[in-house]
Amino acid sequence: PTPTISQPQPASPPPEPKPVARPEPAPEASPDPDTIRAQVAGLISDLDCADAAARLSEDNTLYLDGFVSSTEVLQRLQGAVSEIAGIEKVNNRLDVQPWPFCALLSALQQRRTAAMTPELLPRIDLNNTDLRYRTGEKLVVTATAGSDFEGYLYVDYIDSDGSVVHLLPSPRQQDNRLGPGQAIVLGALDASDASGDFVYEIQPPLGPGMVVAFASRHQLMPTTRPHVETTGDYVPALKAALGARSPGEPPADLASTFTAIDIYE
Repeated sequence: PTPTISQPQPASPPPEPKPVARPEPAPEASPDPDTIRAQVAGLISDLDCADAAARLSEDNTLYLDGFVSSTEVLQRLQGAVSEIAGIEKVNNRLDVQPWPFCALLSALQQRRTAAMTPELLPRIDLNNTDLRYRTGEKLVVTATAGSDFEGYLYVDYIDSDGSVVHLLPSPRQQDNRLGPGQAIVLGALDASDASGDFVYEIQPPLGPGMVVAFASRHQLMPTTRPHVETTGDYVPALKAALGARSPGEPPADLASTFTAIDIYE
């Protein structure tokens, strides 16, 4: 028989390779709230002449309160905080308090406590209710102790050059112990005023000024300070007096407040 040659059958294509199974990527872990707080605290601790406090809410919103020394510092802090992983939103309530005001305020605010209530805070009322003073005008301050606070009240005026005038106690107002809700008037409109206090006339430098009041249940300064001195001399002495307080004293034994004014020609 005639041999037949069979046509070669085409080879079947190899099976498609099965894809290599890849593990599902693990979800990225959210940063621990304590880690976030520590990072924010580290940024705040690097600030000079400032008093800023941070609170992280359950939805990872960061609340910033207090003050810093300049707009530049404020922007730098905002930028650094926004880069911290895990913070969803920043609610910024920081003010700008330039030197020398930040130096005195930060010394007082370091003793801020959650136990402080509005009834413990002193109140400041000025004779110009719009808080604007033309040079040559007189400054009269009514300082009132908190309705639940009894102790020693201190009132200072600071200008933007760093000069501090001690309104209370002063050479003519030496008794600075006040009872709850008690008020005292500091300054006079003219020398013949029946109060017998000094006439405090507003003078340059122009720009911001500040009246600061703070009350202590214990006398802070063992000796009378100069009626007028520099922030550089006063703030270290105040810090030393505050640092000498006994750790066993009540947490709400110091209360402070301030009012900013604007000085113009």
